[in-house]
Amino acid sequence: PISRYDQLADQVYNQAKRNDIYRNFTYGAQLMLWGFFKKTVIALGSLEHGAGLTTVCLALSNFLCNKAGKKTAYVELNTSNEISSLAQNCRLDTFTYLGIHIYPHRTFTSLAEVLRSDYDYILLDMGVLNTYSAREFTKYEKQFLICSLSSWKKKKTKEKLSKLLETTEIPTESITILSNCCKKESTFRVSPSVSFPVLFVPFIQNPFQLHLEILPYLGKILGQY
Repeated sequence: PISRYDQLADQVYNQAKRNDIYRNFTYGAQLMLWGFFKKTVIALGSLEHGAGLTTVCLALSNFLCNKAGKKTAYVELNTSNEISSLAQNCRLDTFTYLGIHIYPHRTFTSLAEVLRSDYDYILLDMGVLNTYSAREFTKYEKQFLICSLSSWKKKKTKEKLSKLLETTEIPTESITILSNCCKKESTFRVSPSVSFPVLFVPFIQNPFQLHLEILPYLGKILGQY
């Protein structure tokens, strides 16, 4: 049925209702555009060298790209410059390995170019967090902290994490800890008022050869990808 003038006139001449219609229209358009261009940025960091951060980051990238079929980028934001060894030409600014778009040896100042690119997922390997990188770490949708929660390292991990929180005052609500020593633990309490959810990540020998028993754990870490 076609609405008549007496049914529509109030909406046309009422400024408040016109504003509501405009707001609803623009909000809907923004949601549509967000759906077309949406990407998820995942930041991963650690508290010490040798925690397995790069291995986990590459394994998640491999899972998203080759198991979930997502267009995925891995960005090396630490100072190790280890990832260049995967490229045939180590001078390349970016290259593709097993379908994953890899950006070696990047800095935060050059990150904007990658974030503007057309990817479903961008994973940021931030290395060992310091005062500056910890603040950058919390800017993104998902944040994972690779920590050792073994019985002989748990106390040291708590000390390092407490010190980082004191010096940076970063928000903690969206940070999740990944550890291969926590099958029975669901939270890690740093202080009476601060605790973090914990997810188990199994030992990964080769991030580019994911065994079937590892896949459910990676899927759980990423949630609904």
